[in-house]
Amino acid sequence: MSTLSGFRSMDFLEQVTLLNDISARKDSAALPELLDLFETPTGDKGVDYMVVNALNTVLGANEDAVIDGLGSPKANFRTLCIRAAGEYAFPDAAEPLMHMAEDEEDPDLLLEVLAALAKIQPAGAAAVFRTFLGHDDAMLAALAMEMAGVYGDTQAVPFLRAAVEATDAHRSLDQCDITTWKAIDALAAMATPEAVAFLASCVHHQNPTARRLITDALIRIG
Repeated sequence: MSTLSGFRSMDFLEQVTLLNDISARKDSAALPELLDLFETPTGDKGVDYMVVNALNTVLGANEDAVIDGLGSPKANFRTLCIRAAGEYAFPDAAEPLMHMAEDEEDPDLLLEVLAALAKIQPAGAAAVFRTFLGHDDAMLAALAMEMAGVYGDTQAVPFLRAAVEATDAHRSLDQCDITTWKAIDALAAMATPEAVAFLASCVHHQNPTARRLITDALIRIG
């Protein structure tokens, strides 16, 4: 008898107990049936939520299944595998994720891919993040800027400087967006002579929030 045989006809307590047991044992044998429950939910939100948690836990113990899932034609499962690849920092998922970042056009899914890569931090991914520094989606651009700092990507400095300078325009005096914040932090993380000199030159930035962020960054650098 399979692990989840008759699951849909069980009462709530039996379902919860079984899912908890599968999660505790990280039972890879239950993966096909968990996937079936994931794709065709029971309709009970509490149970369906636990199915997702159990599936995620089992995937966390099965890197090969996650990597295979990155190529799944089923969008929901593919997204779950992207998240699992990042959550569990599976190194072998890095290459397919980088290829996905090059080809994906949907900004929401692209953010999932880049977020997973940001957690894995594979060698060579700096160039991938660099391509999104000027992206129209502020969250994508901000993540790319953050990772430029993590990787110490000096090739990103012109983009980071431009993001800080753009907020210095008169029209932006009343706001400081996330890209400016991440650009300042990335420059501070690099702490190269060029980056520090630029931040120092911006201590009188017209935007008050940016000015505080720059001051704080310079203090952190010391």
